[in-house]
Amino acid sequence: QWIDFILVNSNGMAENYLLWLLGSLERNSEHPLATAIVQHVEQNLSIEYLETKPFVQPHNFRAITGRGASGIINGSVSVAIGNRPYADMQRVEISPQVEEIMCHLEMNGKTAIIAAVDGSIQVVVGIADALKPDAAASIKYLQQVMKKEVYMVTGDNI
Repeated sequence: QWIDFILVNSNGMAENYLLWLLGSLERNSEHPLATAIVQHVEQNLSIEYLETKPFVQPHNFRAITGRGASGIINGSVSVAIGNRPYADMQRVEISPQVEEIMCHLEMNGKTAIIAAVDGSIQVVVGIADALKPDAAASIKYLQQVMKKEVYMVTGDNI
């Protein structure tokens, strides 16, 4: 998977701490996008950082299928990550700047989600699946041998 991690407002928060918050929240989710975010966080935080500050279990963890997840980290830090409808559910305002970034990511075939800390969007994340090595051959077989019209339909940006 390919991930774009675009910092839009750190409010003075260190990027490593922000990554750590997202990793702590998303490690509880079984969603493939959450797994990709945790892998990204683990690849971008040093081993030393994670040894001194391992992920913590969030309180009030809540995941809504097809929308996002939220929870409280360290007893007081509210973290939410999800799509536009989830941001609306969390009463997180998407600024025109953030909307523009999200649209750009989506136009490039990525699923765009936002990450908010204490109600303020900090990061826009764009995630794209890597093509499977045999995808082109499979599609070619369906088109040429089986004479099928092939379309790809996903629900990621609905």
